[in-house]
Amino acid sequence: MSALPAAEAAKLAIAATFMRTAGVEADVVGHTDQPGTSAANARISRERATKVKADLVARGIAAARFVDLRGVGPAECATPGPQPGCRKVELFMYIARGASISHP
Repeated sequence: MSALPAAEAAKLAIAATFMRTAGVEADVVGHTDQPGTSAANARISRERATKVKADLVARGIAAARFVDLRGVGPAECATPGPQPGCRKVELFMYIARGASISHP
């Protein structure tokens, strides 16, 4: 399954931020909804996070800039059952002290 156009646009924007700022690092966290076993959800959520990291590395971002990569399964999904909004990846970006971001 390919990413939605909005996800592709978000990855382009994220890659641009990484390129503009040498001091940016990030944690990548994958999520799932409730259906399925804990083991399957853990695997799927980690695969989601790994895919986003791989896509950004393919766009020229050094793998070492991703400090933490994990899958949390449905742990943060508010309601039980199928919830498409819980099938996501979050990227938490950190700017190192002394780094600067250029704004267009």
